[in-house]
Amino acid sequence: MLHHSVFLKFKSETSHEEQAYFIAESRKLAQIPGVMNLQVLEEFNATNPYTHGLGMDFEDQAAYDVYSNHPIHNRFVQEVWLPRVEKWQEIDYRELRVKS
Repeated sequence: MLHHSVFLKFKSETSHEEQAYFIAESRKLAQIPGVMNLQVLEEFNATNPYTHGLGMDFEDQAAYDVYSNHPIHNRFVQEVWLPRVEKWQEIDYRELRVKS
């Protein structure tokens, strides 16, 4: 199991309406085959510079690769993400299986 997460801060000129649009559009990422457990997140502890986040799971690397190259994802990045996001931190984890 792979977990993909990205935390972001909107550009200062991004209005509340544009942020709502971003959030609505980000939910469409769940339509991509292989995306599981999509979460759209809002920060509630102001100790870090990121205000929002996205998280999702994938069964394996192949499913993650489908997501990364899918037209819905590519359109989201180019038309929704880049015009509105100032900075971000992407974090990807693979489930650690400990042998007993």
